[in-house]
Amino acid sequence: KIMQGRRNALYLLRNVQVTEQDALDCILSHDVEGGVIYADPPYVLKGKKANNLYGESWDIQQQQRFLDAVCAMRYSSVLISGYDNDLYNSRLAGWWKYDIGEVHKAIAAVKEGGKKPSEHEFVWANYPIIGGEKL
Repeated sequence: KIMQGRRNALYLLRNVQVTEQDALDCILSHDVEGGVIYADPPYVLKGKKANNLYGESWDIQQQQRFLDAVCAMRYSSVLISGYDNDLYNSRLAGWWKYDIGEVHKAIAAVKEGGKKPSEHEFVWANYPIIGGEKL
């Protein structure tokens, strides 16, 4: 059974390419017909408090560079996850937005003394999403 599971996993990953390079360079170099980009960037900060749970946060200039890159995509399908924010909603005008629902921040539970805070998570896509709204 274990070997069959490994074969299945290898089959699913046969066309996946893993690269080690700057995320924005990677995104721009993979804008190809039939390409798919899934991005889970550092979330836009609310207020001035940095979130060190995941390592590093992006400042507004880094967020803008990321949005410039994904908005420049002409061939690949792009899907971005994050919490609702005005920056993405305005910069991704013409994209589709879908509310995944309330999710628990499992890693944050360690910092919050065991309780799991939650927040609505969204995805933005440059293609139609069933049940989503066009921005």
